[in-house]
Amino acid sequence: SNLLKNIQALGFKEEMFKPELVASIKERLKKRGINITGKEAGYISEDMLRDFGKMGLKGGKLLKWLQLEWEAVAEGLFYDYYRRYAGYEPELAREGLFLPKVLAKYFPDLSKLPFVGGLFEPYESGIMEGPGEILEKRLGEKNELVKNYRDNNKRMEEISSKYRNLEFTKNVPKSSRWSMKEDVAHPRLDPIAKIENQQVALENEYKKLEQLNKPGGTTGYHSAYQTAKEEQDTKYGVKKTEAHKKRLGVDEERLDELNELLFTERNKMKDPKTFRAEKREVSKLESAQKRFEEEQADRRQREMDEKFPSYTKVQLDKKLEAAGYTVNTDLTYKKVKDPWLENYGKN
Repeated sequence: SNLLKNIQALGFKEEMFKPELVASIKERLKKRGINITGKEAGYISEDMLRDFGKMGLKGGKLLKWLQLEWEAVAEGLFYDYYRRYAGYEPELAREGLFLPKVLAKYFPDLSKLPFVGGLFEPYESGIMEGPGEILEKRLGEKNELVKNYRDNNKRMEEISSKYRNLEFTKNVPKSSRWSMKEDVAHPRLDPIAKIENQQVALENEYKKLEQLNKPGGTTGYHSAYQTAKEEQDTKYGVKKTEAHKKRLGVDEERLDELNELLFTERNKMKDPKTFRAEKREVSKLESAQKRFEEEQADRRQREMDEKFPSYTKVQLDKKLEAAGYTVNTDLTYKKVKDPWLENYGKN
C-alpha cells in the first residue's frame, strides 16, 4: 500500500498502527480497485494529506472511509486519560496527543476539515512534550521571579549539555579529533587546552546561576517558584480528585438535596410506593460516596505507611485523627502516651 509507505516516510512504522486498522485500509483499497502508479504516489502521500482540508466534506468522508479519524489520529485514550483521570481542561488535555500534533505541524490544511478540523489546530507544546510542559510554562507567565528561576534552570541544562559534549570531544582519540598540523605543543593552539578553557567558562557561569536559584537565596527565585508550583499542584490536585469522584458517580450536592427532600416529605414515606426513584438514586449515590471515602482512606494509609514504616496501624490512625482526618469510627484504642501526639500542637 503506497499510502502506508508514505505514512512511514513521516517516521511512522506499520507496526505502530493496530493490525486490524492496517488490514482494513488494505482491504478497502483493494475492494475499490485502486491501483496507484508511481506518478500518483506523491499525490496519495503528502499532497493528498495536505489537500484533505481543501477537499472539505469530501476530505472528511475520505478520512472516515479509511477509518483514520479516530483510530489512528484522535488517540482518544490519551485524551480521555487527561480529561477523565487527570481532570485537565480540554485545551490542556489535547496537548497530550501525538499523531494529530505531527499531522497538524506538517499538514496545516487539515484544520479546515469539517467536524474534526479542530483536532488539527496548532498545538502549544512540542511534538515530544505534553500538558506537563505547558503547566510548567504557565508558572512564569505572571511572576517575574518564577520566570527568572525557570530561565536560569533552562540555561543550566544547556550548559550541562555543552559541557558533556566538550568532554566527549576531549576524550576522542587524536586521529579523530584534529589533524596533524593542529597537533602542536603551543598552549594557545593546543585543542585540549582550548576545550578545557571553554569548560572552565561554562563551570563559572553554571555556578553563578546556581547561586541565583539556590533555596533560601537572596533573589527569592526558588521560594517564588516553590510557592507557584504548590498552588498549581493544589489546583490540579483538586481537579483530579473531582474528576475521580465524577467517574465514580459521587455527587454530594445531589445527595444532600435528595436527603433533604426525603426528610421533608417523611410523612409520605409510609407508603412504600412513594419516592421509589429518589430512594434508588440515594442508595446509588451513597454507595459511590462510600467507595470514594474508602479509596481515600486506603490512599492516606499507604502514604502514612511509607512515611512512618516503623509505626503500627493504631499509631498511624492516631496521627491521622490528630491531623484532622476521619478514620474508621468502629475502632477502639487503648489510651497510651505518644510523645509525637503530645507535642503535635506545639510543633
